[in-house]
Amino acid sequence: MKLKAHFYIGIIAALLLTIAGCSDDFLTARNNSVHQLDTIYISPVSQNYAGPLSLPIDVSEPYTIIMQPSCMTFSSQKGKFVNGTTQLEFSTDMSNYSGMTGYIGQHLVLYVENVGTLVFMVAIGSPGNPDGTNQDAPFIQVSESVVDLQNNDSKVLTIRNTGNANLAFQFQEIPGWLTFSTNQGVLYPGQSTDITLVVNRNNLEENEYSAIVQIQNNTPQGNYGLLVRMKVSNLTNPENTKAIQGQVTDSEYNKITNQLLVTTQIPNQLIIFSTSDNTQTIIPLDKSPNCISISEDGNTAVIGYNLAAVSKVDLQTKTLTKTIETDCIPFDIVLGDNDWCYLMPETGNFEYLRSLNLKTSQLVKSTKYGHIYAKMTIRKVPGKPYLLGSNTQVSSNGLIMADISKGIARDTMPYWFIDTNNFWLSPKGDKIFTGVKNIHRTPAFTTTETYFYNLDIIGTLKPQKENIVWVDHCEAINSIFMAESSRYYESVPYSVIEQIDAGNYNFKKLIEPAKYVTTINGNKSAYKTIVKFVFANSSGTQIYVVKNVLEEYKTQAWSMEVIPLN
Repeated sequence: MKLKAHFYIGIIAALLLTIAGCSDDFLTARNNSVHQLDTIYISPVSQNYAGPLSLPIDVSEPYTIIMQPSCMTFSSQKGKFVNGTTQLEFSTDMSNYSGMTGYIGQHLVLYVENVGTLVFMVAIGSPGNPDGTNQDAPFIQVSESVVDLQNNDSKVLTIRNTGNANLAFQFQEIPGWLTFSTNQGVLYPGQSTDITLVVNRNNLEENEYSAIVQIQNNTPQGNYGLLVRMKVSNLTNPENTKAIQGQVTDSEYNKITNQLLVTTQIPNQLIIFSTSDNTQTIIPLDKSPNCISISEDGNTAVIGYNLAAVSKVDLQTKTLTKTIETDCIPFDIVLGDNDWCYLMPETGNFEYLRSLNLKTSQLVKSTKYGHIYAKMTIRKVPGKPYLLGSNTQVSSNGLIMADISKGIARDTMPYWFIDTNNFWLSPKGDKIFTGVKNIHRTPAFTTTETYFYNLDIIGTLKPQKENIVWVDHCEAINSIFMAESSRYYESVPYSVIEQIDAGNYNFKKLIEPAKYVTTINGNKSAYKTIVKFVFANSSGTQIYVVKNVLEEYKTQAWSMEVIPLN
């Protein structure tokens, strides 16, 4: 909102300032607002001034002068409005403005509690020369005079030099809970710089905090007072967030049964979240799990451990029914049809796909090397007897396809020379979404030709933060949910989730997961998180986010957050 007013300060000793032309919107939008008023004109002659400053509303609140021209000296930087009026006393020193023509524009900024910030343009000069300027001087322009962080961790401030000489600036009187990406700098005429303000709430009591940071500079304007506000809220996690004990190793979701499965180490366990009735079952494990896979009907799961063994899980009774020793440590596991599952090994260079019969414990190792390395990610094509795999630990990643229609995987596996950096499949199995942003049509299985240099790209994902961590496709609302992590050069890393249209891949919605309240190195705080898995339920009314605190904290503090999509 911009409030219209007009001021003139002449050579007289007494001064009356009033604000005119305000609408009722001022009353309804006053809290934490910035109100831009018009102009105070000051004669270029040194004077003492005293007089009332009146607001258009009947308010009794304290105020602080947070920015003023260098030529103005106030008897006090603080005061109070009583019934909308205060007594303002100041003097002006115009020794730097003698002989000037025209106006020089500067700012007077007042912060009034529970009202907001009042910004006055102060025009120093004579109305007879309206176009005059102060030549060969820097001029500081700050993107905002009030930085209201509330519960956010950071904000970007822009400083620009709109003058005609080099601008030098330095931040002073910085509170202990605030840091700047840089504390000082020099800007050439016309140059600008972005500076990130970062809040540290560690060990602060629940309260609202504010400080006025001085931006010292070499302009005729004088110091710039920057009001910074932030809040420390009640340090508890909301009901839609569940703590996950241990280190998450894998997670899958079945949209038929609406069950979310999570495996963790230390403690070794399988957690079954039944999202339909918001219940949770924990199955202790006597080995450390590496990976998990759910059957397409959602009734069975298989777990691969960090030793050569696999367990079968009955998800209806929520019990382990069988454990089978294997010849390799499973890095990834896929549950197929007719009680067959498929393993990719944790170690080794030139490796082979394993087929394991869960009824008979028969283990069959493929006999032909097919561009398979250790730590290959494998996924079953939904509704079809095929596996897709990609060597996400090496470059080029490549893509292989295996026929599992007869239980034991067929030795002949076609290979496509493409990069994926992880991949995910659409519910119908007809599309492949990759971590390098390309979308491919799922190829047809063939044995007549086994090496292809490319795979047609039918679409492109456009993440805001470049690094795609996970993709989930929800047919019910024709949407794709894409978890993304920060670019490596961002000063404040975090994750976001984008909802995009599954038909045209256009952006629909940005979702930022909540911070997670936990204690790290004795400091209880709300910490930013990195999303590792995101799944939508079958009806598309909620997403389930499995996440850990930022990697820089070097700790395991995992949680599952339920985010409604209405």
